[in-house]
Amino acid sequence: MGVTQTNIMRLEIKRIGIRRLSEQGAMPSLEKMIVQSCKSLRRVPSGIEHLSTLKVLEFFNMPKELVMTLHPNGEDGDYLKVAHVPDVYSTYWNNGNWDIFSY
Repeated sequence: MGVTQTNIMRLEIKRIGIRRLSEQGAMPSLEKMIVQSCKSLRRVPSGIEHLSTLKVLEFFNMPKELVMTLHPNGEDGDYLKVAHVPDVYSTYWNNGNWDIFSY
């Protein structure tokens, strides 16, 4: 069962173990997505590359492994999945401090 088309403009995903996000064309109005505290998520969910209307994508309080896959020069990364999004932000907790990245 897939996700049906909807006019969602903002979506927050917190503390769940997602792996696949959507089918192509499922959320045609989505402009902002926040993925927060999904500790088991090590890669960008497949399908995010189909969210063509995204303007802002935030990965907040995520595992370092996921944040590192977003780096444009990283090996075996997920940068191309999110390259179409103008503003991508990510954070992870590192030795008592937030490490914050934007691409």
